[in-house]
Amino acid sequence: MKILFIGKKTEHLNNKINSLRLIKHDVDLLNTDNFFPFFRYSNYLFYRYNFSIFDLLIKFFYQKKVKSKYDLIFFFNSPYINRESILYLKTYAKKIIFYCSDNPFVKRDKNLWNSFLTSKNLYDLIIFQQPNRAKYADDHNIKKYIIVPPSVDFTFFKKNVYKDVKKFDITFVGTWFPERGKFFYELHKKGLEFKIFGTKWDKDKKYYKKIKNKINLGSINFKKYKKIVNQTRINICLFSKENDDDITERCTEITSMGGMLFCQFSKTMNKLYKKNKEVIYFKNYNEFINLYKKYSNNNSLLNKISLGGYKKTKFLNLDEKKVLNKILNLTLNIKNFNKKFIYKF
Repeated sequence: MKILFIGKKTEHLNNKINSLRLIKHDVDLLNTDNFFPFFRYSNYLFYRYNFSIFDLLIKFFYQKKVKSKYDLIFFFNSPYINRESILYLKTYAKKIIFYCSDNPFVKRDKNLWNSFLTSKNLYDLIIFQQPNRAKYADDHNIKKYIIVPPSVDFTFFKKNVYKDVKKFDITFVGTWFPERGKFFYELHKKGLEFKIFGTKWDKDKKYYKKIKNKINLGSINFKKYKKIVNQTRINICLFSKENDDDITERCTEITSMGGMLFCQFSKTMNKLYKKNKEVIYFKNYNEFINLYKKYSNNNSLLNKISLGGYKKTKFLNLDEKKVLNKILNLTLNIKNFNKKFIYKF
């Protein structure tokens, strides 16, 4: 199958393209990193305001870049799309799908996803990876979508057969959000040793200076992220409150590497992973601190639970190549009908 993959070049995007190529698809990439190169603040203005000029620029971009025929156009989490552009692209593709790992329905990203929402029912299929996106999709009358848990590149995110020295007691890899600063400050007050890796933590005016020495600012590539997980006794997963997340790639990636996961409780995760057998759940920092005290000195139990999480992720059959293949097969067999189509793996 000849596929045009459209999105901002990230390691998650690269993994999906590599997986598609490994299952023998011919994939071209249309990189949207510099979608509005015309002047310095254009991306900021697109994020903040709904200027009609951006619709013209988006359409012009695709008219300039896409001139070949494809079996499938695969959008990956790109907000740079609108109704007129999809109608244009439909003349060059048999099917168009959109994989959305973000939340385009909430106000956190200002105007960023408005253009996508104008074209939401022109796609042959929209893929979400959080079950709670279904309520938003229904409210916005999206007719054809599926829910797929975050898939994993098992070739890369695999269990380390060598025992790395546990350099870190507790780690968190992720971007700063207001509630996260408070969470880790409370852990700091109780004397817990932890390390944070991620961006934007210096924006926290209230707590950053108090926990600054425990934060490694900056983005983390997959190679470094994998090493951090392998060197950590307890990996924390927190969900974005503003984004209304209930599962993320971190959940399946950490467990696929055999990492010990202490995860903020969500109904979705609780359905997938057994409490205290495959993942440890907590609802707030007080509960985390109590659970840490209970489990931190019992390495054999932590190893047993992390092994349970690893086996469950394998059992869930979330290998990226297999999931993408199912999505493509499903897309090719969808007929153009005017009713909701919901499929859960």
